[in-house]
Amino acid sequence: MSSVAYTPLQLRCQQIEKQLRQLSLESFAFPQLGSERLIGNADCCQTSVTSLEQLQLWLPLLGTGTEVIPSPLNPQTYWLKLASPTAPLLPYGDAHGYVSSAEILLGLSKGLTSFPGVQAIELNSNRTALFVQLQDDSESFQLIPTVSVNNPEGQRIYSLVPNGRGNWVVSSRLMLSHR
Repeated sequence: MSSVAYTPLQLRCQQIEKQLRQLSLESFAFPQLGSERLIGNADCCQTSVTSLEQLQLWLPLLGTGTEVIPSPLNPQTYWLKLASPTAPLLPYGDAHGYVSSAEILLGLSKGLTSFPGVQAIELNSNRTALFVQLQDDSESFQLIPTVSVNNPEGQRIYSLVPNGRGNWVVSSRLMLSHR
């Protein structure tokens, strides 16, 4: 039986994932997470990713009870319609019944205030992710919320990420893996 040797960065990523999942269960401000693994730049194992500071973590949100609708105004923009009164993303809906990626980022920011060791949380310049500064690491990582879009069989077709204007765009990378 061979044992897998994890790098300190991989171990730290696993610890962050565990803490984020716990936060999702404990904080009403923090969105519920989906079953996909929280993944970053090639699961934190690319040799080019040598520090937490270079890491982008994709946070899989629980998107059940929503429906994806392409925007008639822009073919790259998608709306996430709240299709069920029990949708986990209901608290992040706008006045028109759509999940606002801006509200998701705000909820994440509020929820992260109770994340262990957080020194600062900042919205990135294009308003699509959060930078999280940790005290103990003196480093930061980027947190990108994502919603999986599945086919009728439940297999992920693509993932949506914030577009910086409250809506969603298709991710250019499929960075989520199933547990």
